[in-house]
Amino acid sequence: MVIATLSQRVMTNPSAEMIEARAARRAIQFAREIGILDVNFEGDSEIIIQELSSKETMHNSYGLVLEDAKDLLHFQRYVFTHTRRSGNSVAHALARRALDIPNYSVWMEDAPPDIIPILYSDFVSI
Repeated sequence: MVIATLSQRVMTNPSAEMIEARAARRAIQFAREIGILDVNFEGDSEIIIQELSSKETMHNSYGLVLEDAKDLLHFQRYVFTHTRRSGNSVAHALARRALDIPNYSVWMEDAPPDIIPILYSDFVSI
């Protein structure tokens, strides 16, 4: 069941870690905006997932973004899980889709029509 989907262009420098950190922070913000209280955040960057799960302050180029993301973690329950990109093709397709939109797009209780076949294939492979 789809609760909501978000596809948003992330404006930042070309560092993969910074892009992943900003995307993670936006995912946390989005979960709060739509009122989800029990959240499982998945990401394909093992480093970002480890650092979000850590209590330590990060002292690197994207550390402030991750600290800001951690400050937003006001949920009844949340967990961070690393998954390979192939394990979440929907998230990867939404990220690719963001390259073609000027700002962001949100779908509540739905997914964009071009993402639905990918969603179904992910569901069938579980």
